[in-house]
Order: sequence, then C-alpha cells, then structure tokens
Amino acid sequence: MITAETLGISQDDVTVVAADTASFGPGTPSTGQPSNAWILKLDALGGVQWQKAYGGAGMDLVNDIQQTSDGGYVVAGRTNSHRPGVEYLESFDAWVMKLDSAGSVVWQNAYGETKYGECASSIEQTSDGGYVLAGSAWGSITLWAFGLTSDGRVSWSKAYYPGAGGDVLCGNANDWASAHFPNVLKTPDGGYLLVAVTQNYGQGNRDGWLVKVDSAGRIQWQKAYGTAGLDEFFSADVTSDGGYVLAGVTPSGAWVVRVDSPGTVVWQKTYAMSTGESRAEGQRIVRQTSDGGFVLAGNWAEGLFVMKLDGNGNAGTCIDPGIGADSSAVVTGSTSRPSGKNAKASAPSTTSADTSAIPSATSAAESQRCLS
Repeated sequence: MITAETLGISQDDVTVVAADTASFGPGTPSTGQPSNAWILKLDALGGVQWQKAYGGAGMDLVNDIQQTSDGGYVVAGRTNSHRPGVEYLESFDAWVMKLDSAGSVVWQNAYGETKYGECASSIEQTSDGGYVLAGSAWGSITLWAFGLTSDGRVSWSKAYYPGAGGDVLCGNANDWASAHFPNVLKTPDGGYLLVAVTQNYGQGNRDGWLVKVDSAGRIQWQKAYGTAGLDEFFSADVTSDGGYVLAGVTPSGAWVVRVDSPGTVVWQKTYAMSTGESRAEGQRIVRQTSDGGFVLAGNWAEGLFVMKLDGNGNAGTCIDPGIGADSSAVVTGSTSRPSGKNAKASAPSTTSADTSAIPSATSAAESQRCLS
C-alpha cells in the first residue's frame, strides 16, 4: 500500500516514500502479492537518490515512515518472516526499523505475543528520542498503542478494550481493502491522540473514534463520531489552536471534522458533488496549511482529488451544494478500558536489498472542479 501517510518531507527538502512491493527484495512470491517494504528517497524534482527493499522469507509490509531527529528514518509495519509455519492471521507482529540517512538498517524489532497477531500502522518520535506507535491486536481486534526507547525497547504498552466485540482492524487477511489503520499524533500537552474506527460506540456499526491518552497511554478522554451509516476517520492533524482536524468518509462523501482540544466539534462538513459523481470510498488525508486553512486529498471516482479549504472548511469559490455541506454526525462518549499488553520485542529475520526501479514521467491531466 502507499498513501499520503507514507510520504514525509525531510529536513533537507527531499521526500521519502514508503510502499509495499512484489518486484524487489528477498522472499518475493510467485503470486505477485507484495511481500517486501520498499523505501525511496527522492530529490526536489522527484529523482531517486536511493531506494531499497526490505524483507525476509515471509511478508514484511510497511504502513508508516517518519524522519528522525538524527536525519535517519523510522518505519512501522508488520512482519511474519521471523515466525515461519504459523497460521497466517496470527503470524504477523508489529515491525519497526530504524534506518540511517542512507537507508541502512540501524536496528529492527518485531513486537507481539505468540498467541495473536499484531501490527503497527503509525509512528511518531517522542521528545526524549524514543517512539510512540499505534496499531491493532488481532486477538480481540482492538486498538493498541505502545512506546519504545530510542534503541527499540518497550517502555509501555496498552490495548484499549471495548465493551463487547471488536474495534479497529489493522490489516485484514481476508479483505485487505477493508483494513483500517489507526493513527497516533503527538499533542501539545505531551500526550497522544489515537485516531481509529470503532464498531462498539456511537450511532452506527462503524464510527470515527478518538482516544486521548497521556504520555504513558492512560486515557484522558474518548469519543465516537458518526451517523447511522458507516463513518470512518483515516487521517488527522494537530491544529494551530491546540485542537485537531480529522478526515474520513461518511455516507454522503468525504468528511472533515474540526474539534477543540477536549474533542468538542467546532464544525463538520462533507464534500461530494451533488450530481453523485464523486462519492467513491477511499483514503482521505487532511493537513493544516500555514494560512490556517487545510488541504484535503483522496480518491474520487474520477481519480485523485486535492481541495484547498479555509479555516471553516469552505472550499473557496465552489458553488456546488454538495461541497462543504454541513454534516450531522453525533458525538458519543465511549467506555473503552486500557489494559497492559505484554508484548515483547524479538529480532526479525528481514534484510535489506538494493532495488532498481526507475522513475518515469506520468501524464495525468489536471481538471478544475467546482469553480464559480
């Protein structure tokens, strides 16, 4: 997979891209299914500075990459190369690699229990040089967060159990397209915001879910956001006022919700052409811009879309009534409880290998939508 979440702007004004590949690296299966992580460092014009594939005998897949304070990178994903012969769904563990600036592996660890599978989908470096991760534990299909020291040792680990049934699912062995990938954000108070999907709280059978925790993973507040339909958060960003902006999908289209620091809704809007031509499911990515507005990107039926919003979620001169329409998602308190998770680190058997992909020009055509 590759999403806007796996693109990062480096300190030296280059871009690092992480994806999964079936073309390069060890363990590439004859089925053509991706089985290795693939990381490329690009210059300001898109040229490749270096590229490597990382994998072992099994599947080693990437979900997130971030640049670290030393100029290297940290990668989060899932691996089963170190657990041969284990049932597929239970074989994956969360996987973290620390790379130097040239893409060489400094250290790597797998994190999980022997009975169930786990994965890591989002990673952030902490102020002390360690890391915080969000992901899922498949045994009970529940949200999982854990902290690491700078050399990859577990400092704390908590699973957030619902009242009944399961919640977020980070990777689905039977239906990968339906997988959800929890996010973690560092918050101004030194804690973290976990952004996920819940099937246990809220208005429908799937709602956006925010869990605010302190620096040790203890819950401070938790809320679900949704309608009677399927509502999901895919992406989040901390806003300049200390609140948050969330992007996802709701039955009426792309969905952006702005909340304050305690999670109270400031505004919420949906974005779909009133003609019904732009309602496709898919990832939605939101980031705040320097002018206090936002940029929203994702998939529509016609292809990739990018939309510039002001601070109130309005899309400039767009006059289509389906763009920027107020949404009616209801905020509901949730009662998930944290529990210690005894995940331990183990060294995976993945190795890195140089790749030979060549960048080529594309010919996608730009088209303006929603102009007055």
